[in-house]
Amino acid sequence: MGVEAVAVASPFQADLAAVEGAIREGSLAGTGDVFLISPTANAAFLLANRVRAAGGSVVRATEAFRAAGQDFAPGTFILKGGLERQALETLARDGNVSVTAVAEAPVVKTRDVVASRIGLYKPWVASMDEG
Repeated sequence: MGVEAVAVASPFQADLAAVEGAIREGSLAGTGDVFLISPTANAAFLLANRVRAAGGSVVRATEAFRAAGQDFAPGTFILKGGLERQALETLARDGNVSVTAVAEAPVVKTRDVVASRIGLYKPWVASMDEG
């Protein structure tokens, strides 16, 4: 998740302040109707699923690329259509996801994202305890 851990062997003093309310850093920047989302945020998958459910196009880049002056890693979601810009901006802010809008889809190899079908089988008599 991109978190650096540091071992601390002894007590220390820190100048801290309480945070009031939730911190939201998600945003939608740029112009255009193609949206680029890094897959590093869990909520990126929520945005992609909402766009797909609304009839939009969802693909993922299979290689790194550069667009709008930024570098994007393989796995970046490329979204088009489905949701109005305002709805996508609200989802980005609420999910703390940075979304970049561009005028045209980047020229990069992609793979279509299809809806997953997941099943859970529970037999009448379990072979082991659940949980």
